[in-house]
Amino acid sequence: MLPSKFLDDSFRDRHGKIINIRHLDQVIKSINGWYQERGLTGMVSYAEILSGGILRLQVSEAEVNNINIRFLDRRTGEPTIGKTKPETILQQLTTKKGQAYNRAQVKRDVETILTMGIMEDVTIIPQPVGDSNKVDLVMNLVERKSGGFSAGGGISSGITNGPLSGLIGSFAYSQRNVFGRNKKLNLSLERGQIDSIFRLNYTDPWIDGDNKRTSRTVMVQNSRTPGTLIHGGEHPDHSPITIGRVTAGIEYSRPFRPKWSGTLGLIFQHAGARDDKGNPMIRDFYNSQLTASGNPYDDTLLAKLESVYTDSGDQSSTMVSIYPLHFTIF
Repeated sequence: MLPSKFLDDSFRDRHGKIINIRHLDQVIKSINGWYQERGLTGMVSYAEILSGGILRLQVSEAEVNNINIRFLDRRTGEPTIGKTKPETILQQLTTKKGQAYNRAQVKRDVETILTMGIMEDVTIIPQPVGDSNKVDLVMNLVERKSGGFSAGGGISSGITNGPLSGLIGSFAYSQRNVFGRNKKLNLSLERGQIDSIFRLNYTDPWIDGDNKRTSRTVMVQNSRTPGTLIHGGEHPDHSPITIGRVTAGIEYSRPFRPKWSGTLGLIFQHAGARDDKGNPMIRDFYNSQLTASGNPYDDTLLAKLESVYTDSGDQSSTMVSIYPLHFTIF
């Protein structure tokens, strides 16, 4: 990796002159310093003055021979079987077999693995391979708990009547390492006497087979809320209204420049009103339309474009554009 120009510049003023040991020592130190400044493992391992004024320098550079993944038990520290697929870890690394061993690059790879959110601890240990200038990198990984269930309940200031009007219950499940491939899954359900909301979110942070680091997120949401929020108080001669919405979306994101990333997505919503028996309602008690189209449901399809710029200080600026592609009017 040492540029030949660096050596040429180091000896440019000494061509045709008697070899100066002090100058040679300075050149060797500068070569070793060049590697140290770049986090590389390399040094002048041999210097010999040959007849005829020829100087031979041997520079040894450490080369990555292999990268081994080893999972450790979070309690005992002993080797164990991990849930994460090794290829999921390896594709995140910028350090590859056959490259010069770069300590700074390895440190960045450790930080990248930690930002995945599925590891509690990550260390990479170089091990020499025999008498060669090659090293094996052993990556020790301690996995963190990747998911679990949660449930709860409470009382809210509900807008419905009855002894159970204020009671709400919730259930959630999350898994941030689905199939051992760093895919994220979140499910949640909140339920009251009338209102309810169900959410599903699935994210693949790196689509298999893609070399552009493209991610995909799928979102589904089904909600039911009391119509009194927008329809007013309940009328004694009219059944209560609930507003139902089904929303689904898909987004693709990827970096396209060192400090830029972009997102393209589609969002669909299906919304309408129902009475207390679940029958669709088109008009309210005052004969006003409950939907924009006059049909039992309104459908909307939106396109989303988003670009994010992140500077060196981790400060980001976001620009989002939403474009309607389809909506029900008849």
